[in-house]
Amino acid sequence: MGRVVGGTGHEARPKAEFAERGPKPRAELRRVLDETVAETDRILGGLDPMRLLEVREVPRDAPQTVLALVAAHLPPLVRAHGADRVRDEAAHPGRA
Repeated sequence: MGRVVGGTGHEARPKAEFAERGPKPRAELRRVLDETVAETDRILGGLDPMRLLEVREVPRDAPQTVLALVAAHLPPLVRAHGADRVRDEAAHPGRA
């Protein structure tokens, strides 16, 4: 979503990412997740709703609307990062 929707320089490398052998330290995984969530937050925060129906070229896939790209990428981020926030808020109300 970063490159196609947000215009960032990030390009997913799924083959390389899935080929990596670990284990990776938990702190490293957390850092990558936090960076991904922060980048997504910046992109969505600056997204003009009028752009949602724009069609974008997607590498290795058919063209898609911005809305379709956002909808496809958010659930995994919410599941991964949102669960931690819910636990944190339950453990420390008002601090999240």
